[in-house]
Amino acid sequence: MNRFPIRYPLLIPLLLLHTVQSAAQQSCAACSFVITWDNKLIQGEILDIYYADWRTDVTFRNAFGRTYQFSPARVGGFLQIEDQDTMIYESKYAKDRWLFLRRVHKAEQLSLYQSPQWKWALVRGVTGMEQIYMPVNEVWLEFRKKRPFRIYPLTYKKELRRRFAKFPDLADKIGTTGYKFKDIHKIVMEYNELYALNQRRI
Repeated sequence: MNRFPIRYPLLIPLLLLHTVQSAAQQSCAACSFVITWDNKLIQGEILDIYYADWRTDVTFRNAFGRTYQFSPARVGGFLQIEDQDTMIYESKYAKDRWLFLRRVHKAEQLSLYQSPQWKWALVRGVTGMEQIYMPVNEVWLEFRKKRPFRIYPLTYKKELRRRFAKFPDLADKIGTTGYKFKDIHKIVMEYNELYALNQRRI
């Protein structure tokens, strides 16, 4: 039996649409929700997102004032509304650990995610190892029914060309003007368009 099943809260956008719209109209600070694995919502406030190589969790205060820490293994994710913008973080299992990854582009075949924008890291200081809080830009991709995988600025070309082999025209463009690491959103959208076109032809 697979100890860490792949879970897909694919219906989140539809199920949350009415709730998100209602919450966005509120002037409260608690325009956040924890999402359970069965797509139920717990309203409250996200106090902190702790992200490090050794641990990931979110500190959440519910509507009754109780504070909890949730690891990605315990909940399906969480949702935040800030200045009318909605951010959805999904719980994902990758590289032998659970993560909260922010949804950037959700599609049927290939989805794009980012890690939280700030990360704790260990560095060697004058008195020994110290923790520092630093900004990061970690990009993750996920094929349908597969584990997410991270891509890196120095190795993305080789990685994507290999994974996009079924679409050689797109694979050959990776690394050229308009298809560099910073263009990953465009690349993902084009891959999904090619996949959809190929499915219609079958």
